[in-house]
Amino acid sequence: GSHVNLEMQTTTSKIIPHRALYHWAKVYSAQLKIGATHPALKPARSIFLLKHPLYTADTNIAHHIIRAYREPVMVPEVSHFRLDFVELTKLVSENQAQPTRLSRLHLWAAFFMKATQPEAIEALMSDPIIKKTFDKLKEISDMDEAQQIARARELGMLRVTMEIDEARVEGRKEERLAIVRQLLATGMSLDQIATLLDTSRDELERLLAE
Repeated sequence: GSHVNLEMQTTTSKIIPHRALYHWAKVYSAQLKIGATHPALKPARSIFLLKHPLYTADTNIAHHIIRAYREPVMVPEVSHFRLDFVELTKLVSENQAQPTRLSRLHLWAAFFMKATQPEAIEALMSDPIIKKTFDKLKEISDMDEAQQIARARELGMLRVTMEIDEARVEGRKEERLAIVRQLLATGMSLDQIATLLDTSRDELERLLAE
């Protein structure tokens, strides 16, 4: 009876809370079609699994929950709104400090942080759901297209897009060329790069030729 938006981030920045709020709003507002009434809205929850800490000052808190509250009485005002930020590195640290008190959340944290190291998560394979997830992840990872997408994400597509836009505005062809070559080296095609950078294949070919 509710909607969940789940994201995983390998890099953390100050814009993550804004992104979470924006995506929650998209999920929540998408429920209503023309002619629908507001009581038809279901609760929505946006969950972010973060590889690195977002709230570095709170060293002992790994799961942060953000709700809407009514002042001056601090009671939840809108039960439909909730943002969750789960910092995996802090959970893994708790795993090591108290290995006998692991919750399912701790087990998943260990899995996500070490999913590319089968020998490191062998002990987790006794959990049927985690094993099923690992098998599916391996199946997806063996697909060529998935590998290209993963390599592209590792380069930081948002950063690359911002750099190419800035270089385009200021006319720095050398920097634009370096970015395109970097993407080509990951195995991406010119058509894929053109789509990613919101340009044409012809423009990229001219850049490479020059």
